[in-house]
Amino acid sequence: MRNLLIYIILISFSVPLISQENMGIENSNYAPTNSLWLNPSSIADNKAFLDINIAGASAFMGNNLAYVKGGMPYSASAFQSLSFNLEGNKKSLYVDAGIHGPSASLSIGDHGFALSTSLRNYQRAKKILGELMDLLFRELEYDPEYGVKKSYNNISLNSLSWMEVGFSYAYLFKKFDREIWQGGITVKRMWGLASFSSIFNTIEYTLVDPQVVTVHDFESQYATASGFGSGTGWGIDLGFTYKYTTDPVMSYTPHNKLCRKMDYYHKIGVSLLDWGSIKFTDNALLNTIDISEEPHTENSTEGLNENDVIYNLQNNNFDNTTNTFKAKLPLALSVQYDYNFGYNIYLNATAIHPLRGSGKIGIQRPPLFAFTPRYERKRFEASLPITLWDYKYPSIGFAVRLNSIVIGTDRLIPYILPIDTYRADIYFNLKITIFDRKKCRPAKPRRASDKVRCPSYH
Repeated sequence: MRNLLIYIILISFSVPLISQENMGIENSNYAPTNSLWLNPSSIADNKAFLDINIAGASAFMGNNLAYVKGGMPYSASAFQSLSFNLEGNKKSLYVDAGIHGPSASLSIGDHGFALSTSLRNYQRAKKILGELMDLLFRELEYDPEYGVKKSYNNISLNSLSWMEVGFSYAYLFKKFDREIWQGGITVKRMWGLASFSSIFNTIEYTLVDPQVVTVHDFESQYATASGFGSGTGWGIDLGFTYKYTTDPVMSYTPHNKLCRKMDYYHKIGVSLLDWGSIKFTDNALLNTIDISEEPHTENSTEGLNENDVIYNLQNNNFDNTTNTFKAKLPLALSVQYDYNFGYNIYLNATAIHPLRGSGKIGIQRPPLFAFTPRYERKRFEASLPITLWDYKYPSIGFAVRLNSIVIGTDRLIPYILPIDTYRADIYFNLKITIFDRKKCRPAKPRRASDKVRCPSYH
């Protein structure tokens, strides 16, 4: 368990890979291959006619245990010496990283279509008690209490990686007066790459003496799988958007021959994200342990501590073993509100709340709330996202879009000030964006040499 937790913490600082919550760009009206991750209905009536993502990548890490002293370094070698805050209880860690592969979104008429590819990786450790962390990281200094019953509950360590290909469709299903209603869906086919879950519902024990421990109650699940295609599954994103527009929409059709683009005073979006699971069947193992009927005694002539107890119980006392299991995706509900102040200035508020519990095999997404003011034009966009990760850790970021190149972070301060860094992220996209249909773009004036000459009559 100790080695696994340290591995998850270290990989969170070293994964060179798209985070789902890139608040600086995901509410843009000109970046549908980004906004579909937050709400698939956004690809209909988008101000970009065709958006092609060539490559994109980002990584997010947030925790209250490991940190880098003095701000974010610009050398990977600096991550080799992490510092740890072992004070307090309920330590947690979350990593959301991946690669956004070739993707495309097309908005035409009342319809929107998109094809997306990505590699996604999540790590989550939750409800690790400070007392237990002190044991895991200061084992050589550990002075056990003999004859004292110890109890831990609802501890989870989870990791999940997969590749996915998604098809999205959105439609303007109602237009009336100045109101537009649109809905969208993304269906994703997924191939599992790796999964690990170590869930401790209950750990209750007493160290009798240096060689003997009595386990009163131990309920745990241990699941692991690895290898491309070791699991397969399906996922779904659903989204709806309501817009109150600046002009009547009864005769409005996006990107038609009249070349009209309708703006709005405000819009509200609701979406359900990552509903589904991956079933692992190859190189997969699921163990369940339940020691609650009668006390269990471990003996060792070389001495015991809690690390030995947990390791021995998880690896030698299986009540049930199977070669298949399902890992749940990070299901969440999101609500978005966007207000147009005019002069290309917008203010967005977005909330994301997890609907998946932490005591399950798979990943639970942490909650998030963000306010994002942005300045938005066709070929330039800048935003200043202010986020509350886990509803309690504030940060401020910055993102910029230059035509179809995006770069940003939701946590800017660690890059510019020498502060201890517990949370960091960065993201970018390289794209080709066609904002208007060809026949909507004004024709270039002909050169003098291109003019048709009139025939001369002599």
